[in-house]
Amino acid sequence: MVLVLDQLERIATEMVAATNTALAGVIETGELSIQQWRLVIILGGASGPLRLNEIAWRVNASMPSTSRLVQRMERRGLVVTSPDPLDRRGRRINLTDKGEAVRAQVISGRRQLLEDSLGDLQLEPATIATLHEIADRLGRLL
Repeated sequence: MVLVLDQLERIATEMVAATNTALAGVIETGELSIQQWRLVIILGGASGPLRLNEIAWRVNASMPSTSRLVQRMERRGLVVTSPDPLDRRGRRINLTDKGEAVRAQVISGRRQLLEDSLGDLQLEPATIATLHEIADRLGRLL
């Protein structure tokens, strides 16, 4: 199991590097931290706007820290906040069109890097199923 965990850690490290390379290829973003990128991914994968406490839980940060993160992203035009119709004190956060475009460009750039590097691999169906299982378990964990 240690060997498997070592390889997963290596894959995780290389995926972060691929993401950073893809992020650098999107000039409009300037620099995005991992936490800022995580916010873009979370909002882009949500079925609608999220409340601040939902985002804080998902990025594993305090409410004040998450509020500052959202404010920075809003100033950059990547997210928009709106009043929560169910709670006047609350705000809902969503990606702007610019935020959606950045998300799409980074994912596309990273996917192209992966395709260039791994496109010639011929994987057995059992290996693909194992990769799916790993991704599903990690998705539930995070």
